[in-house]
Amino acid sequence: MSAPRQVSLRFTIATLVVVLLLATVAGVLSIGYVIRQQTVEQTARSLQQEISTRIRERVVERFAPVFSLLRELAAGADSQSTANDALARDLLARMRFEERVEWIAFIRPDGSGVGVVTVDEGLLLVRAQANDDAVVELVRPDGSREPRDPVPLTTLERSPWVETALGTEGPVWSAPYVRPLDGTRGRACSIAVRADDQVVGVYGAGIGFAFMRKYIDSLRVGETGAVF
Repeated sequence: MSAPRQVSLRFTIATLVVVLLLATVAGVLSIGYVIRQQTVEQTARSLQQEISTRIRERVVERFAPVFSLLRELAAGADSQSTANDALARDLLARMRFEERVEWIAFIRPDGSGVGVVTVDEGLLLVRAQANDDAVVELVRPDGSREPRDPVPLTTLERSPWVETALGTEGPVWSAPYVRPLDGTRGRACSIAVRADDQVVGVYGAGIGFAFMRKYIDSLRVGETGAVF
């Protein structure tokens, strides 16, 4: 029977050193991997925040001039310019070249007024008289017109952007709401027009979320990136 094999102290210490070295290397590599992952994640978050900030700035820059548009309309408002026929001509002319908003309207306290909305086929002209439903016409680019279904007067009187403007002196954005003409969601900026401290009407200009989405989709991030 052979004697049990003896392991020298030197071999034992060397083995322990090798094991410790391997464990140390593995630990360092693991820490390095975690640090790299954290760095990548932090960099990605920073880039995402930077891109979001720039996109938000572009959107604000794109639609902020609505304030100046409404101030201009309110400053030039008088009994002649806000008569329905004059309003219809002016708003149709403006909306043929207007890219900042999807619609502009003027509504009086009795619910009468005029609005023009951009649609795929051209422009929708909405004209309302007191105590009567609003008449709607499609005005095509060639000037031809086609009657559309009327809109109840109460629908115009209850427009949230009208109420929002009554308590302020300058232009103000309304909360998101469902638009009565097409049932889509959007936001509106509005300003009350006053004469002798009495409200004679409210100008509003609106942006549908689909309208805003088209602009956001057109933005590019770098050379090949896109917003989604």
